Amino acid sequence: MNDNPLLTAQHVRTDSHFINYILIVCAGLFVFSPCLFNFFVSDDFGWISKGVNLSIDDLYHNAEEATYNIFRPLIPALFFVLHQVFGLSAFGYHFSSIVFHILNALLFYNILLHLSLRRDAAVVSSLIFVTHFAHEETVFWISSICVLCSWFFSLSSILAFLKWLKDAKIWLYFLSLGLGMVALFIREDALILPLILSVILWVKYLRSKQRITNGLGHKTKSMAMISLVPFFVMLLGYLYLRSISLPHLRFAALLSLNPTNFIRNFAYFLVNLTFPVRLIFDTIGYHHSRMINSALNNIDSNLIVVIASFLVIIVSIFVFFEWVRKTNRDLRLFVIIFVITLFPCLFFKGYGLRFTYLPLLGFSPIAAYFLISLVKKITIRSPRLKRRYVYVSVAIIVAFNFLVLFERHLWWAKASRICEETITNAGTVVSLLPAGSTVCFMDLPTRLQGAYILNTGFVEAMNLFYPSYHNEIKTVDSGSFHLLKEGNLKNCYLFEYENGEFHRLF
Repeated sequence: MNDNPLLTAQHVRTDSHFINYILIVCAGLFVFSPCLFNFFVSDDFGWISKGVNLSIDDLYHNAEEATYNIFRPLIPALFFVLHQVFGLSAFGYHFSSIVFHILNALLFYNILLHLSLRRDAAVVSSLIFVTHFAHEETVFWISSICVLCSWFFSLSSILAFLKWLKDAKIWLYFLSLGLGMVALFIREDALILPLILSVILWVKYLRSKQRITNGLGHKTKSMAMISLVPFFVMLLGYLYLRSISLPHLRFAALLSLNPTNFIRNFAYFLVNLTFPVRLIFDTIGYHHSRMINSALNNIDSNLIVVIASFLVIIVSIFVFFEWVRKTNRDLRLFVIIFVITLFPCLFFKGYGLRFTYLPLLGFSPIAAYFLISLVKKITIRSPRLKRRYVYVSVAIIVAFNFLVLFERHLWWAKASRICEETITNAGTVVSLLPAGSTVCFMDLPTRLQGAYILNTGFVEAMNLFYPSYHNEIKTVDSGSFHLLKEGNLKNCYLFEYENGEFHRLF
């Protein structure tokens, strides 16, 4: 009898899938619904503005502005649709983010089943994924809907590909290819999609004794390998189109081969996937966050520390993988996927919780495996009691995630209120000035306990909510104050933000 906690067979009721779907949906709504009544913040206004003023040219050249140094042609189309449906009601945008996230968890659950995980392991993995505290920024921040939407199409592509392997219906293959292409043009995260499909095919089918039954038959290996070629061709085509469309956008500007950057990002992701770091900083103060960042940024001054840390990380990954391979060969698939989803982020310049969404796809089954294994070791040998203890443990995890995210939501809610009040007060200021004036705003609030406010997007927000005011709106920093005074001040007004109010400087 196979004791693998992820893959052993079990007898279940025929309606167990429906029950599991309900559990996943309810858990996602329970954890993230508090954000539904928050206002827009930061980059949200820029993306909505692009959707409102959508043109064919925007679909092709939506990244020419320095503010959006990226290539995501379909994002303006997404915000165009959202704006047509919800207008400037933030509720609809937040609701869409939650829906995309829950759909991703349901797709993830079905993918795990297609990879032969037992149902309780699949639902535990999906519940960990759908409620994880690291999704704070991805779901609470409307601008991160591109992450959710991209992986909705990516996961749909993976599921369609797995169904094609089983059923050999050619339309499923082309559907998978088309969905992957859409995911690529929404966000560059989908660049790793062909690699994920390759790993699943290699580890799960080509190197194992398991055959793909009721599908491609004895031609599975050769046909499956050939079927990956169009995905890599699609990848090359995307990169070529990106290079000729926006030649100033180079991946080299976004990536760094500096080992210090690798070490910093590795520590960031490892810690944030296992601990609610922002909640901890809420308690001890965010000045500690700045101190840690400063210390990590200064590591590169000691070459020996950099080399030693880099080698320790690589050796640790190798040792962990070898241990997994020897103790549970089936778990290695998710370890590899976790490494693949994490690896590109390690070289990325900059970091944020929204980048943890991909690694969590590999992390969740690994966490589920250790949870189920731990419960098996500490409970008596009754399968029913073991299963009950597993679900009690998952309920505790979901409750913990809710408490963490609810506490973090309070800061996002406060940040969104400050943002709304700032825009309202600025609208009042502008309404009292002569038409045709240039109005500059200085020292706008930017962040609050890790939640964004108006570090970008203020000008777009004013144009969205006060389009009838015929004034030029600008934002300036404190260092530009003397330049403004030395320039032509005719019809130019400067206001400084302080404690929720604007004070006129000239």
